[in-house]
Amino acid sequence: MSDLPKWIQETPGGKYRVVFSDSMFSCRTWGTFDALEDAVVRRNEKLAEIGIEPPDNGVPEQPNTAEFSGAGNYAEASTNGNQIHTLEQLIEACEVDLDVWRVKNWEVKAWDGYAKKERADLKWENGAIIEGYAKKMGIETQTLYSVHAEFIRRELVPVQPTVQPIVCPVTFKPPKGAGHANLVRALVLADPHFWFSEWRGEMQPVHDERALTIALQIADEAQPDRVDILGDLLDMTDWTTKFLRSPEYCGQTQAALQAAYEFLYGLRCLLPDAEIRLYEGNHEERMREALLIHLPMAYGLKAVDEMDLPPALSMPKLLALHQLQIEWVGDYPDELAWLNDHIKLSHGDSSSSVPGGTARNVISDSTATHIFGHIHRCELVSQTLHTRAGQRTIKGFCPGCLCHVDGRVPASKGEQNWQQGLAIVDYEPRGMGKAITPIEIENGVAIWDGRRYAA
Repeated sequence: MSDLPKWIQETPGGKYRVVFSDSMFSCRTWGTFDALEDAVVRRNEKLAEIGIEPPDNGVPEQPNTAEFSGAGNYAEASTNGNQIHTLEQLIEACEVDLDVWRVKNWEVKAWDGYAKKERADLKWENGAIIEGYAKKMGIETQTLYSVHAEFIRRELVPVQPTVQPIVCPVTFKPPKGAGHANLVRALVLADPHFWFSEWRGEMQPVHDERALTIALQIADEAQPDRVDILGDLLDMTDWTTKFLRSPEYCGQTQAALQAAYEFLYGLRCLLPDAEIRLYEGNHEERMREALLIHLPMAYGLKAVDEMDLPPALSMPKLLALHQLQIEWVGDYPDELAWLNDHIKLSHGDSSSSVPGGTARNVISDSTATHIFGHIHRCELVSQTLHTRAGQRTIKGFCPGCLCHVDGRVPASKGEQNWQQGLAIVDYEPRGMGKAITPIEIENGVAIWDGRRYAA
């Protein structure tokens, strides 16, 4: 078509496109001039719907929308339209102070805008044109621009973070206090070895009166529900049938019985309502063995007016346990008592020279916690059992002894690996909960529950 407007160009393929300059033209093409013209008309109709009236050249002039914003040491400026299309114009429009800011990055983008040029003066009535005219005047185009720039301060200013106090929104809720109503407390003592012998030129007690006094002090403070004395209350050196009896240890049975009774009496006075059990140990067994070997006809004899009491020559009768309301647990080495279904007590009949070895051996084939005496050592060993009902922990425990550990107690050698001590055991009578608290005694001093006990 030779009569096409200068802004319309026919392509070699027979289509039409918009020409902006000698070297710029639209990428999109239309099959006919009328199609291109109709596209511009539709665009102008959409502009009218949103309240924008195209100018006479068909391309609405874009308003200046330059904006400048910044924070700290950085700022940005941007604009869209056809009025600003260079960096200098953007800086001027935003009134950027170049003494304060310098350009860091900038970018200019351009695209084509076009519109159909049309004049109309129409009068409508009931949705129909009744008079007026409409004149098509072709299509005009205009280049639109987007200019964006980033700035940085020439002299950086320190930027400090806003520091605020830490506020913890969590409210601490104290845990419920422990209950004592369902717990039972036991005081466990072992191996006092009441006896007297010549020691360093003087008659001295084999039992340690300082350790026994501390035991009474802790009994008074702890107020246990029960006391278990795990055997060898007396040494009974006179009555042994296995060792040669030295003269310095002989003739002390009556004095030892009296001293042991005084200790038991004091214990009962401090704990009038507690259950107290005295276990037969291998040293108390010496009297029973001596009678069976040397005087079997006297074994089991009772006074005719005391038929309901233990035999005359027995430890329960000689110590008057019936008067003190103390239970005798006999039949060593088979004597056994239980705190609950999971904690048992006995004097014990095995010993290992390896520290901790006896406790380990005691629970190696056990299914319950076993508290024992006999070895005069403080030992505590734990073992976890894995059963069908789940896992649980058992312990082998010896609290130590209450006799002297300086060599005066008859033994296989003078220097022994012995320790003094006792224990508090808190437990559930019908459960598995337990807490074994060893209390060591050294040189007449013990520490328990934040207090110092001395004798």
